[in-house]
Amino acid sequence: MFIFSPSGAVNYLVLAAGKCILSLEVGTSEISSFNLPERKDPAEADDEDDSKTKSSGEINRDIQNCAVFGNKFLAITTNDKCLFVFSVTNWHPLEANLIAERKIPRVSSATCFSRDGKCLLVADKSGDCTKYNCSQENLPEQQLGGHLSIVTDILLTADEKFFITSDRDEKIRVTKFPESYEIETYCMGHREFVSKIDLLPHDESLLVSLSGDSSIRLWEYLKGKEIYRIDLPGAGIQMVCRAEGSSSRSSSLFAVYINETDSLVIIRISGSSSFQHEIVKTISTEDFFVDSLNFSNSQLLVFGVSQKDDYHAEIRAFDTSNWDPIDLSRVNESLKDRLGSFRNNNPGETISGLFKKKYSNIEEYHERKRKRLELKKANK
Repeated sequence: MFIFSPSGAVNYLVLAAGKCILSLEVGTSEISSFNLPERKDPAEADDEDDSKTKSSGEINRDIQNCAVFGNKFLAITTNDKCLFVFSVTNWHPLEANLIAERKIPRVSSATCFSRDGKCLLVADKSGDCTKYNCSQENLPEQQLGGHLSIVTDILLTADEKFFITSDRDEKIRVTKFPESYEIETYCMGHREFVSKIDLLPHDESLLVSLSGDSSIRLWEYLKGKEIYRIDLPGAGIQMVCRAEGSSSRSSSLFAVYINETDSLVIIRISGSSSFQHEIVKTISTEDFFVDSLNFSNSQLLVFGVSQKDDYHAEIRAFDTSNWDPIDLSRVNESLKDRLGSFRNNNPGETISGLFKKKYSNIEEYHERKRKRLELKKANK
């Protein structure tokens, strides 16, 4: 599930969820949309994500990841291992033409466009990273190497000389781009999965990472050196950030979703050579799983699933001047009719699988040892 506000738009939002892309006019709750192309051959279901539908003979094609390039292109990957690139002529009412389509080797886990929109980077759940040339209809691919774990996020540096990837096994890797045969460095130190990475908005020479080990960390990524750390009240799941201030842009504002505490934590990080931070606000998200965050003009947009009985998709918004909630009840009623229930596809259920499985067999070992000694004693 993804939410964003197209460049220059102040009164409408674009959502990607389930099988469709929706453009929503906030004032009137008017929705325009288009659905993904239907799957041509149901017999192609061969991925573990399709296993639930094999037995019933039905294939559910749902959006897995989404990437946007300005007001021009929209890329969608799906759970049945397809990549679609659309040329957008108008965001509202929504008008987009499918310009390229292809199968991809694995189910994707993260995507991003290059800054010129000519290529798309796709990371997947098997650890591979691939570049697709979007200027050609068949989307030719180039392998960029991979991890031995699920890649959780991917981005290009500001100068596009490096691409940076994070994974489930605490690693952040900095690799040269597009000649990806040479790894520049690793940023090591997290103790749980790295859920999100981004360039620090007010200083793009630095990297910021969010992790399930309840921390945000700042890095000199070309040296693999950690330079600042913020401890959080729980595992960080989602993050969005933007620069603040005047032309000097001396600070960055972060919104971080903490699933364990059902809250959004708003953090301001300021400084350059030395850093400091403050907790601006903590916002409750009780009974609501946040799957996507975005800043839009003077608002923080939050898109997720209500974890009450109906499991409907829901948008929440907050005014960044005072962090008061914005009433979107009318909008959410419209979404219920259009998107339906996410009971069988609740994104919150995937989070537990990212944590390390802690296993100790010491008690079992002592029990087996006790039984062996008793048996040995009995046989004497």
